[in-house]
Amino acid sequence: MLVGLVSEDGSMDGNDLMDYMQSNLEKVVARVPGVGEVEEFGSQYAMRIWLNPDKLTDYSLTVDDVVTALSSYNVEVSAGQFGGAPAMAGQRLNVSIVVQSLLKTPDEFAAIPVRVNPDGSIVRIRDVGRTELGTEAYDIKTFFNGKPSAAMAIRQIAGANALNTADAVKARLKEMSRYFPPGMKVVYPYDTTPLVRVAIDEVVKTLFEAILLVFLIMWLFMGNIRATLIPDHRRARGAPGTFGVLGLFGFSINMLTMFAMVALHRASGGRRHCVVENVERIMSEKGFRRRMPPASPWDRSRAPLSVSACALGGLRSHGLFRRLDRRHLSPVSLTIIAAMLLSVLVALILTPSSALPCSSRWQRA
Repeated sequence: MLVGLVSEDGSMDGNDLMDYMQSNLEKVVARVPGVGEVEEFGSQYAMRIWLNPDKLTDYSLTVDDVVTALSSYNVEVSAGQFGGAPAMAGQRLNVSIVVQSLLKTPDEFAAIPVRVNPDGSIVRIRDVGRTELGTEAYDIKTFFNGKPSAAMAIRQIAGANALNTADAVKARLKEMSRYFPPGMKVVYPYDTTPLVRVAIDEVVKTLFEAILLVFLIMWLFMGNIRATLIPDHRRARGAPGTFGVLGLFGFSINMLTMFAMVALHRASGGRRHCVVENVERIMSEKGFRRRMPPASPWDRSRAPLSVSACALGGLRSHGLFRRLDRRHLSPVSLTIIAAMLLSVLVALILTPSSALPCSSRWQRA
């Protein structure tokens, strides 16, 4: 996601916003659980010294001379210790004393002496250039709806939950917004989590649509409420099993795996329909009661169901592979294979035992 800062009343420009973001928000956001990297688009405030080459030549100075003068005068030094050794009896506090000698204003930097001449005259930075408060770099400028802004990109750590990370970042920034200067506002120009939420909603929607369609079809053709509920009940076993296989191989539920699940949901119940209808047909034609003979209906259904699963899985995999990059094939293909195999296993193992007493004619016998 991208996080931006804008000034609604125009009291702050892009440099002000970027400096505030780096000074107050960057480290706070980087510590949010799930955040792996924070990248800023811009830089914070810095003291800029623009040197005049002609004046440097007139005074026989170089850029290194100016840098040496800056390093000598703009420093933070220690002035000793409070309570240092040798300490008095009972003295337990030991604190370092630091002299605040760092320069702050452009005038203070302009007054730094670069060289002292033999006649006592002093060449200062103001004599060879000018000083101003600017930014570290001017090559990046960000705008939001035409207004100057500050922006940073947030990337999640590997394996983190994108939805939880985004919610945690937004909650932390909402908490920090209480201390913003007047007119400053947080915006989110780019956020991938709404797509994830929509994908999850589509998976749930597709699942319920498939359950409804299966219910209507089985009710119309079978005319038995128990036979109608069996495929819908067994359908719920496939999705958790597929997610378990993904977790076993180290994959997470992401856009690719959910896309593969949506592609398979509408076709995953056909095998169970075949088994239920075959049980109904065999029991009606042969007049079987409580037990089936060795040549059970699911034995006859094993080969057709397996072939159909392999064919359908291969066709869907081929269609998806032609549209995806090779590095994305592993989670998609694994999702398809796991869902297909689990669908066949449920149809061949669990469905027949539930479908045995489904025949209305058998119940009347």
